Amino acid sequence: MGLALAIDYTLLIISRYRDELADSADPAGPADATKRHRALVRTMTTAGRTVLFSALTVALSMAAMVLFPMYFLQSFAYAGIAVVGFAVLAAIVVAPAAIVLAGDRLDSLDVRRLVRGILGRPEPVRKPVEQMFWYRSTKFVMRRSIPIGLVVVAVLLLLGAPFLSAKWGFPDDRLHAVATPAGQDMQLTGLAQVNRDSAGAITSRLPMVLLFCVAFGLSMDYEVFLVSRIREYWLKSGQTAADNDESVALGLARTGRVVTAAVLLMSISFAALIAAKVAFMRMFGAGNWWAPKPRAKLHERIGLSETLDDDLPDGLVAGELTEGGRR
Repeated sequence: MGLALAIDYTLLIISRYRDELADSADPAGPADATKRHRALVRTMTTAGRTVLFSALTVALSMAAMVLFPMYFLQSFAYAGIAVVGFAVLAAIVVAPAAIVLAGDRLDSLDVRRLVRGILGRPEPVRKPVEQMFWYRSTKFVMRRSIPIGLVVVAVLLLLGAPFLSAKWGFPDDRLHAVATPAGQDMQLTGLAQVNRDSAGAITSRLPMVLLFCVAFGLSMDYEVFLVSRIREYWLKSGQTAADNDESVALGLARTGRVVTAAVLLMSISFAALIAAKVAFMRMFGAGNWWAPKPRAKLHERIGLSETLDDDLPDGLVAGELTEGGRR
């Protein structure tokens, strides 16, 4: 999370700095050093403020995990707030200092420029914003906002539908569902029951914390980037209905590529958890807790199962159970 946020915030700062530098006065104007200084000042008063506000929002959403009764989940809140603090400190203090020190060498390690030099291709000409993909796609979406909005909502509902049948518990401990030996009543102690109690304590507050931290914190992070840029164009416009649409298109054209790149980088950071050997950590990386019916049938056919086999000897269910409920 620290790597992902630090890259997100720094990427926004550098991208805005490049835009401000490109939009500055013509070469016959102030000296290059002066232009860079003014571009950096404008960057920090706009994108820097956005980063600070975004970090505050993410930190507050992480703080909601303090409401969990589990100490290890409360530690997520403390660590998350510290991570966000370090990330924003790097973005608004270290990144501007690095930009000043780099000067006109900021893009000297641009791989695309190196490839163009090898292939003998000329430097790309800066396109007008109206020709950019994000500008044109935004205009297209706004002209068909209702049908496209309905399609997007339908897709989101489809993706979230499995959540309605989620069964709370810890992986590989799924024990009260197993038939007891000879139909006797069993009282469970030990790790399995502790896990069950822990799952109950966590899920009782799951919507107010965990989902709030991830869904709200991360989505708000990117929305702040987008909305702040849209508002800049709106304040400079005549503030008519047409200006509203134009501000949205311009704001998305300027931030769409940056936000998309930031999302991909954060996805790569979380995807690293998929390589973990523990199923619980893999779920954090992939975000899946269910198997589609076709895949579940395939698993059943080839002998893969997430539940205990029915033919296990009595007393050997997730650890030996004996009469009287002791393990």
